[in-house]
Amino acid sequence: YEDGLALSACRGLRGEIDAGCAAACVPVFIAGRGTGMIRALGSAGDPSLYRQLQQLTFHAHQIGSRLGVMRSVAASEVKATTDPLTGLFNRRALDARLGVLIEQQAPFALIIADIDHFKRINDTHGHDVGDRALKVLAATLKQCVRRHDLVCRFGGEEFVVLLVGLDVAGALEIIERVRSELPRATARASVPTFTLSAGIVDHGEADDADALLRTADQLLYEAKSLG
Repeated sequence: YEDGLALSACRGLRGEIDAGCAAACVPVFIAGRGTGMIRALGSAGDPSLYRQLQQLTFHAHQIGSRLGVMRSVAASEVKATTDPLTGLFNRRALDARLGVLIEQQAPFALIIADIDHFKRINDTHGHDVGDRALKVLAATLKQCVRRHDLVCRFGGEEFVVLLVGLDVAGALEIIERVRSELPRATARASVPTFTLSAGIVDHGEADDADALLRTADQLLYEAKSLG
């Protein structure tokens, strides 16, 4: 933009523009899409703006390339820690969060829950319905926990919920909320009604993540054996 009259047409600028003002503007592209603008202002007729335009073009290319790499890495990290069916975090994300909490000696409760008689759902209604049941449970768990809690698909029909700052009693209230909400959730999703069982531990049950998970898993199967 060689003068203020042309520059006033730029949608990226706001307010009154000096009639003697000029600008060099270069878009930043990421993967072929314009995502921003680098702009240098100067005086009308200032020959240095043309040299700045060349410099800005170079830097805009460098910035776009760098941001593209950063976005790609971030997307890969999200994909690596996300369960593709339910959209929940996976075991890798759980291990990382558990490790941090144990290292910090922060209080937390952990729930392992799974769908009762899940094989019967698959055998009777098909795997598509079974997948929908998993999604219903995932959504219900997310609905019933707090924003900063972690809900993971642990594998198969098993899910783990990590509740920072809660004890077993607090975790029990949450899993009971999930159980009471499930009949409505399955009805809305038109999937067969199912129940779930759960094992609950807190940070004081063991000194490492694997031991905590084993204890919660034992309690889960004890709950199933007791009906």
